[in-house]
Amino acid sequence: MAYLHCENCDWQQDDFWSENGWNPFTDSSIDYFRDVLCRGLKGEKIKLDVWLVEERGIEHEVIDGIAHVDFKEMLVWELDRIKRKILNMTWYTEAEFRGDPNPVCPQCGSSEDFDID
Repeated sequence: MAYLHCENCDWQQDDFWSENGWNPFTDSSIDYFRDVLCRGLKGEKIKLDVWLVEERGIEHEVIDGIAHVDFKEMLVWELDRIKRKILNMTWYTEAEFRGDPNPVCPQCGSSEDFDID
């Protein structure tokens, strides 16, 4: 996995994807969505740290210092997060990035402050 970012404008791209490695649709991601859905269908709320949901703007109710989130809110937030990552991707694989003859930041065009970790 590798992470692209620009120190000039703060643009960043999620890790490269691979068929058998990391991608937004790994088995663990699908299992997580299924778990949230099944818990919600049973009437359960998703319990998270208050700071986390407040930082991310997820609607919630605080009970005994714990954020209780409706499963629909959680699924929509997670799917929207994945959507934003997909739309922001310029190079989907590391091979695609390495094969680019002129990899520059897609936002500001910088090559000097654009690097891979």
